[in-house]
Amino acid sequence: MVNSTTNWFECEQVASTARTGSTETERTERSTPGGTVEVRNITADWLIKLKPWQTFNTLTFRDPREPDVAWRYWRRLIQVLNRDAFGKNYVQKVGHCYFSYMVALEYQKREVVHFHFVADRPLNFDLVHSWWNSAAGFAWLEAMRDREGAVRYATKYLLKSDSGLQIFENEKQRTPLIKGPQGCYYPYWWVLPKSRDRQLRVQA
Repeated sequence: MVNSTTNWFECEQVASTARTGSTETERTERSTPGGTVEVRNITADWLIKLKPWQTFNTLTFRDPREPDVAWRYWRRLIQVLNRDAFGKNYVQKVGHCYFSYMVALEYQKREVVHFHFVADRPLNFDLVHSWWNSAAGFAWLEAMRDREGAVRYATKYLLKSDSGLQIFENEKQRTPLIKGPQGCYYPYWWVLPKSRDRQLRVQA
């Protein structure tokens, strides 16, 4: 797994504290799902500033999967999205992944694992749904209209995972383009932050 060397240790320290509580009194009196209130707020403040997160997403499984198997599905999804956006040699262009993400594995009440993750760049929702629904289960993706509120909401899910919180930061910020007879275009699913156009012409 590729992680940010700059912030990974800091996040692990914060997440670990949030999962265990800093003192017995805090665990007993102030603990809530997703960590203590203070630590969860501190973590959310840090995550809000980390990246301009755009989507909050959930990936479920139809059938029970062991955590190590579930993570293999996640890594495969990352490959599928990046190959679709940048081709089979995407690693040479964007590295591990063209978007930054935070992802956590959590157990549902029926003891089946599922993922919660946030991403900082557009995702091909159609591809996520079609591939994940065929390979694993159900995908639910939603654009953040209130980024700060959404990140705070997502933090409790990301921190209460007992099976690992993974963060990847992409610093290359490459944009996928499709070459056409009259120039280059963004993919239909690439929606710019200040535009609702589904397809925009750009300079080659």
